[in-house]
Amino acid sequence: MKHHLSFSSGTEKSNFMLSLSVLNQNGIVVGDKDEFKRYTLRMNSDNQIKDWLKVGHNFSVAYTQKNAIAEDNENGGTISSALLMDPLTPVFYEQGKEPDHVQALIDGGYKLVKDENGNYYGISKYISKNPANPFVGLATNKASSTSYFMQGNVYAEIKPIEQHYIGITLIAIKTHYKHLISLFIKT
Repeated sequence: MKHHLSFSSGTEKSNFMLSLSVLNQNGIVVGDKDEFKRYTLRMNSDNQIKDWLKVGHNFSVAYTQKNAIAEDNENGGTISSALLMDPLTPVFYEQGKEPDHVQALIDGGYKLVKDENGNYYGISKYISKNPANPFVGLATNKASSTSYFMQGNVYAEIKPIEQHYIGITLIAIKTHYKHLISLFIKT
């Protein structure tokens, strides 16, 4: 979903533009666990002060928020686990209907991951290590980041002779701040 709203106006000697936009995009795997949001504000203006002098500014600020799932790497990831998972293993076992190999793990003191309904996630009896049930990764891993980006400038254009301009940037700023959070719940 993307929304964009802008206002602009001007006269012979002055122009301005104000723009706001919102982008909200769900990921391809699990909706709000992998989503991207961006909010952007942009302002531009210029003013012809004299025939030989024009001043103006360009300014934009953006805020982004990203939630992500574990991406594929050497230790596996959600998508590769889904592609490589044993097709005979269910996503979860209903309570009280766990197969013998899962019950043996529970009886042996292993702490297995449950879904929000209290059902144990499926564990393959044919594959002992990777790939893991991709739903376990979705339930136990969370990564998010927020980011602020700001840039702008104030400028002047001087026209000492007809058809020739001298552009001067009076002030220029560019800054970026990013905050990352990764949470891996060990069970």
